[in-house]
Amino acid sequence: MGSFCRIYRLIEDNREAVGEQLKLIIIDTAEEAYSSCENYMLRKESSRDGIKYNKIGDIPHGRGYADKDEYFKKQIKRLYALGFKIIYLTHTEIKTVRPKDKRQEPYDIIKSTMPARQENIVMPEVSYIMNIERAVINGKATRVLKISGEDESSETGSRFYFSDDIPFESEEEAVLKFQEKFKEVIKNRLEKDGIKKSIEELSAEQNEEKMKEVLGNIETGKIDNIKSEIEALKKELKGDDKIKVIAKLKENNCFVEKIDTETDIVKLTKMLDMMKSK
Repeated sequence: MGSFCRIYRLIEDNREAVGEQLKLIIIDTAEEAYSSCENYMLRKESSRDGIKYNKIGDIPHGRGYADKDEYFKKQIKRLYALGFKIIYLTHTEIKTVRPKDKRQEPYDIIKSTMPARQENIVMPEVSYIMNIERAVINGKATRVLKISGEDESSETGSRFYFSDDIPFESEEEAVLKFQEKFKEVIKNRLEKDGIKKSIEELSAEQNEEKMKEVLGNIETGKIDNIKSEIEALKKELKGDDKIKVIAKLKENNCFVEKIDTETDIVKLTKMLDMMKSK
């Protein structure tokens, strides 16, 4: 998670300059990302409690499981707040489903190897599930990209439906064919809904609105982080020390009683710096 945080801060600090050069974040693999959150929580809880925890179940009252989930969700939300789409790469396995109705035959499905708790976090965010399978087309062995979503899957939902599998030779070809197919599906949907604007026009409008929202999210996130640091420092101040620090902040016109999303971040940063140097 350390490298993730460094990369995140780099992108956050340069988000406007990055623009549309970076649109997708690929998490490879989702299972490893979730597991790294467990390692982080074990270190954090061990340090806090002064006890060496070796596995998540060792943390008292089962709070380790919930904290791990919340930390994973926090990292995902940070990426969404920067306006990126996420592709989760996972391993898969074949599972046999045996219907409760004994008259129905068992059948196989392809499932990710994500733990159930992680699936409950990831799947609601997913529009499409893509699986790569081997197939024989016109007597030739190849690979196909199978896309499920909307009515085809009970786990995900999307406004756009893909009816055909996509054969491909290389991963680059698979991505290009998917993009072409996606544009075709969107174009057909726009025509069906009677929308006259082109995909390019709509995309430009959406990108402009998205960047405004992203920059607002970044500002809010920075305020929230500074607020957390200030609150932590306030708890350390007692008696006369607290009175002196507040007086000094007021004297330098950087004391903020109530911090919210409208607070001047420059003033807030100055307040934090002065509290650190008390």
